[in-house]
Amino acid sequence: MKPSVINLFVVALLLPITVYAAGNKADIAVTDITADSDCYVVATFKNVGTTPLPASAMDNYLGASFKFKFDGKDKAEYSIGTEKGNKLKQPGDTYSYTCKASRISGTVQVDAIFNTHNSYEELNPSNNTLQKPVTCAPKLPDLKITSLDFTSDCRPRIKVENVGTGPLSDSDYMHNTYLQRMIDSAPGGQLYLQAIDPAKKLKSPGASVEWIDAKEFLPQQSIEYTIKRVKEESDTTNNTAKASLPDQCRKLTPIKVPDLIKKRPAPQR
Repeated sequence: MKPSVINLFVVALLLPITVYAAGNKADIAVTDITADSDCYVVATFKNVGTTPLPASAMDNYLGASFKFKFDGKDKAEYSIGTEKGNKLKQPGDTYSYTCKASRISGTVQVDAIFNTHNSYEELNPSNNTLQKPVTCAPKLPDLKITSLDFTSDCRPRIKVENVGTGPLSDSDYMHNTYLQRMIDSAPGGQLYLQAIDPAKKLKSPGASVEWIDAKEFLPQQSIEYTIKRVKEESDTTNNTAKASLPDQCRKLTPIKVPDLIKKRPAPQR
């Protein structure tokens, strides 16, 4: 053996050697999937590995993520980040996350997947995914126009009631939910929920509010209101009500003169 080769061999023997055990890795398992009292899906994760979750997995921008699928379709994906990562950092740590993307109703096949894009090496990648059927019957609101008539001075009067079992969302009052007017089958503008219910009474099941519309919305034949853009409700088939103009109010409606009569020349004598 040449002296140069012998020297290299001796140097190699003197270098420190680090031996990595096969189980010396982080390992996050999905241990359960349930639904909370509001029918939002809750997934539980546990660090079943032998080392802490690596810092790279908890990077707020380039770190790992986890996601949910409902009935095989992607529903939501979330970054692990520092806050969630610290709750799973040490071996034995457990963390539950509630997916607020949407509630479930009935039975839904839910997949919870941790380390979605294999952002870091795990001891046992096979336990990163759990699939489970989850059943829940959510308590949802249901807005319904329970009364539509005219006042003694012929203004449209509407009564809206929450006939459901759950509260309205705060977002329904943020210039979202409205009543669409149809005056004599033509669009007549929108009436927003925040205008007719500023006290948010309809958040409570069984509550109702009444609104008297302006005289300018007096129809010649009929008026119709339809509740639109409620975030969630149990029944969307009862959102419309229609009322015909009563006889005592018809004399108050303006008489529309046909254009042909308006433009007819005066007879010459």
